[in-house]
Parts: sequence; structure tokens; C-alpha cells
Amino acid sequence: MSHMEGRVEELLTFPIQLCDQVRMALNDPDSFKQECQELMKKVERLFTFLRRAHNVGPGNLYGRPTRKIMGDVEKTLEKALALAKKCKRSGMLKRVITITSAADFKRVNLLLDNAIEDVTWLLNVSAVGDDRPDSVGLPPIAITDPVLAMIWEQIAVVQVGSLDARCDSASILASYAKESDRNCKLIIEEGGLPPLLRLLKEGTVAGQEAAAEALGVLARDAERVKQILDERAVEVFIQVLTNGSMKVQVKVAWALAQMVSRNADAQDEFAQAGAIRLLVSLLAYDTLEDTSKVQKAVSIHTIVKHQLDKTKTDIGTSLPKPVDQDAEDASSDTEKRPVGSKPAEPPRSPDPKELTLKKPYQQDPSRLGPTKPVSGYSKPSGHGPTRNSSFEPVRTSPDPHSRHAAPHGLSRHRQERDREDPQTKQMLKAEAAHALWKLALGNVKNSKSITDTRALLCFAKLIESGEGAVQMNSVNAVMEIAQAAGEDAELRRAAFKTNSPAAKAIVEQLLKVIEHGEPELQWPCIRAIGCLARIFPAPALHVIIPLTAQLASKDGTVAEEAAVALQKFAYKDNYLYMEHSRTILENSGAGHLVQLIYFEKQAQMQALILLSYLALNVGDSADLEKAASLAALEAATRWTNLPDGVRGLLCDAIEHLELYQGGPRAPSEAGNFLV
Repeated sequence: MSHMEGRVEELLTFPIQLCDQVRMALNDPDSFKQECQELMKKVERLFTFLRRAHNVGPGNLYGRPTRKIMGDVEKTLEKALALAKKCKRSGMLKRVITITSAADFKRVNLLLDNAIEDVTWLLNVSAVGDDRPDSVGLPPIAITDPVLAMIWEQIAVVQVGSLDARCDSASILASYAKESDRNCKLIIEEGGLPPLLRLLKEGTVAGQEAAAEALGVLARDAERVKQILDERAVEVFIQVLTNGSMKVQVKVAWALAQMVSRNADAQDEFAQAGAIRLLVSLLAYDTLEDTSKVQKAVSIHTIVKHQLDKTKTDIGTSLPKPVDQDAEDASSDTEKRPVGSKPAEPPRSPDPKELTLKKPYQQDPSRLGPTKPVSGYSKPSGHGPTRNSSFEPVRTSPDPHSRHAAPHGLSRHRQERDREDPQTKQMLKAEAAHALWKLALGNVKNSKSITDTRALLCFAKLIESGEGAVQMNSVNAVMEIAQAAGEDAELRRAAFKTNSPAAKAIVEQLLKVIEHGEPELQWPCIRAIGCLARIFPAPALHVIIPLTAQLASKDGTVAEEAAVALQKFAYKDNYLYMEHSRTILENSGAGHLVQLIYFEKQAQMQALILLSYLALNVGDSADLEKAASLAALEAATRWTNLPDGVRGLLCDAIEHLELYQGGPRAPSEAGNFLV
């Protein structure tokens, strides 16, 4: 290991030794005596500053600039030593050969001046308390890159400055990081992470807020997040989320969301460290204080239903149970269906024509024409591995803020939280929901962990009574959890049982937003309901009617999401697709879809897919004929942007409708609507 790779204090040992050698070489020169005397003065001054730097307390000397400055100081002293040796008698011949001149001394003097200024700057930025000057200036070593010097200065202050100064410098570093990716890279490479994490762990409230904001801004991409995690940031974040000030927790939750949204490994690390439980606890604070009221509103229905079931059982009757959509693969012909549903058709051998016409649409509606990502939100492409669990209802943990459940010594902390202003409390709920949303993004395991807590009840309450970012982040978190449940049967069975109070509360609030909310809230709620399509027993009027109504929405995104959601009800993978298809048509679904196909470019592809499903499922429906569905489908065959899978689906739907609506139509009747 070279001397430049050792401890910071050891970096000054070799330059000090070089200074001694130069001083000895400059004693009693045989030529250029005047120049050697001037050189000696500067070497002596440099030697003094190097000794002062060497005596600085351990940990106070900023390592990154020290290494760079000492490297240049060594090169300067080596040049001074070579020049001094030429002035000795033994070097007379060398002097004649190399033609040493006064210009060489001027050049070395300039280098020594720069070295002295660099070491002086290093001492100033490493000074503590009153010894630190108000302005340390710009060192010659960074004259070509002043931003680097400014970053060095602020990192040094965060490392050894006063509490107030550390807070200010952390804020300045955050502003630097916002300006460019290069600044982020420099702050991390120049050792800015350890002092920021130390400030977050041990600083004042203002300093902790500034440090958390800086760390969140530095988490610009997956590589930066990995570098932050390598500095053991997870431990510090967990400590603050456990017992930090509420204002600091707001910033930490925001920074956590930034990190996990850019690095999948960060999702797992924070989840394993217990961040989900802590965030749900913060979310539940002052949200489920009236949990008994929420549960009472839900449990009355549950109690009445239970008594009704018990009474009917006593008189020798039994109510048919809702079909478990996820058990369809294991269902038999003797299995009972929900009220209003038809008996399952007996299995039959596949028709050769069916095998020939079987199209990709029979796999997954989401693969036909990918839904266009809207407003920065997109469906995750995959999920992590699921955790083994039994089919049990959502477990509700005891309230950690309860007087009896709180450990001894936390009452003072609770009082401090109670005294926080309402705005801070709302900001904490918003950022806690934001962090949970990002932790659930594309991660089934984390979604399962979230649903194992009281999070769903909290989200239901916040969707109902929250405003702004609180409501928006809660809706997005539920949407991500629902998307994970839509792709993972185990999570769906565990978290969204039809008799689960939390699941009922969530569905109720989602439907309210779908009916009366703003478009930016409606579309994620619609997507969430669509992902949960398999949990609803037929006829599911309370769900399908609001979704069908949104097909007529003036907002193209809402109409498109409504069509995609209804596809999941009408697709053959849904055990009740026939009943759901009839319900959609009975509530003017065909008419809305025809209008979308003709007039709404954003939603027309998804509307076409849904109408094709309905035509294949219930082609004998009078509602399809009344809405002129066949004409709309035939017009769509002339579109130039149809994917192959959708075109095959469309042809099958037209052929099926022609069996019920009097054969093929004349080309003039089908219209000439081109896209």
C-alpha cells in the first residue's frame, strides 16, 4: 500500500520529510545564494503549515482534498529538492549541462506559493469553532474546477462545523445536487455521504431535515442509491423512523421513497429492516384513533349477515357461498355457483376450427395492446418472489400508540408528537403513504407485508377523509397492492377475502372515488378494481355499473382504464365472465364502447378489445345488436394500426356476431372509419 492510501494523518508524513531534505540541501549553497535564501523562506513556511495540519485532531482533516493536495505538494518539493542539489559544488557540472537559470527558481517559487495556499485552505476548511474564517476562498488546486472546491468546502463543514453551520452546508449540498448529475457524482465521490448520514443520525432537527433532503436528492439513479446503501444508510433511516422528530420523519420517508423507487434492492433491504411496519405505524397515527368506529360500520353488516346465515342454517337451508375465483382450476361440476349464475358447461373436446382460430387474445387481456402509461404511472412488468403463507385473514396488530401497548419511556415522545402542528402531521401521512406506495411497486413480497398490517384500513380511511397528496398517495399505494394481488393468487386470497373488513373498506372507498372523484384519482382506482376483478361474485352490480358508467367519461384516460378494467371481468380467465359480460351489456356497455371506438382515439383500442370479448361471450345479446356493435367492429377491421393478436380477436368476434345478427353486412353498412 502506498503512503497516499493510508490514513489522512499519515499523508503528511512524507511531505514533511521532503521539506527537511530540501532545507538541508538549501543550506550553504555554492551558487544562486540569493535565490536559495528566498526558496528557503517559502519551504520553511510550507513546513510550518504542514506541521500544523499534521497536528489537527483525528477526524478533523478532510480526506479527499488532503490526498489531492498532498500529491501536488510532494511533486513541488521534489522539484525544489532537485533545484537545490544543482546549487551545490557537486552539481556544478550538471548546472553547466542543464543551464540552470533564475527562471527555474521563479517557477519553483510559484509552485511553492500555490502549495502554501492549498495547505492554508485545507487548514481553514478543517478548522473548528472560532478558528474557522468566514470565507475560505478558492484553493489554487481547484482553480480549473471551482465547483469541486465549493463541494469540498461544504462537505468539510458538514463534517467538522458547528451544528448550525452543518445544517446550512447540508442544505447547500442539496441545492448543488439538484443542479446536475455531475454535482451528485462529485458529492458522493468526494466523501459527502458519511458526514451527511452522521448529521442525520446525531444532528439537530433542522440539520437532520437538511441531511435527509440531501440524501434524497442524491438518490438520482440505481447506482447512486447503491452507493448510499453501502454506507449503511438503512440503519440510520430505521432509527429516525423509530424515534425521530416528526418533521425529520417526513423528510426521511420522502428520501426513502426516492431510493426504493430507483433501486429494487433498496426495496428488499428496507423491508427486511422493518421499514414497512414503521411506516404503517406512522400512517396509523391519528388515523385509526377512531378505528372502533370504522370497524363498527363494517362489522354491523358482518354481524347481521352472520345471524342471517345462522338462522337459515337452523331451519335447514344454506346460502350458496361466493365462488372463490382463485380456486377455479380445482373446481368440479358439482361445485355450487353464486346466486344468479348458470351451471358450468360440461367440458367438450376442442373443435379443430377453434384450434385453428385460437388467437393470442385468449391468454391475457393485458398483453393485447399494452395500456399506455399515463401521468408517470405504469404497470409493473414483474414482481418479486412471494412468501409462503396460509390462507388466513389480514392480521391486525395492536395499536403501537395505545397507552397500554406503548413501552415505558415513550410517553414523552408521544406528547411531543401530539404537539406537532396539523400540517406536519398531514405531510407525514402523505410521505408515509408515498414510501409504502414505492415499496409495493412491482414487489409482491412487500405488498404481502403491507397487507399483513393495518395498512389497508389506514388507506381506506385516508382515501375517504384525506386530501391532496395524502389521498393521492394512498390511492396509488392501493393500486400497486391491487396490481400485485391481481397477478399473485396467494396474496389475493390472503388480503382481499370477500369477508375481510379491510378489503370491504378499500373496495367501498375505491368505488366512491370512481363515481365522484377527480380524473387523476379515478383512473388509479379503476385500475385497482380491475386487478381485483376475480374476487367479486356475480352479478357484482355495485362494481360493474360504476365502471361501465366511466366508459362515457370525457377524460380519455379514465375511459381507457375503465375499458381495461372491464376486460378483466369479461375475459375467460375470470370464472364468472359470462355473468359479468351480461351485466356490462345490460348497463349500456355496448353503446359506450361503440362511441369510444368511433370518437375517442386514446381509448378506442381497449374499447375494441372489450367489445370483442363481449361479442364472443354473449353474441346473442340484443344490446349488442341495438348498439350496432357489428358495424363498429367491421369498421375497425380497416384500421391500419391493429396488432396481430387484436386483429385475430376482432375477426373471431365478427364471425360470432354474424351467426346471431343475420349474416355478413354489406360493406356500405359497415362504414369506412379508418385510423
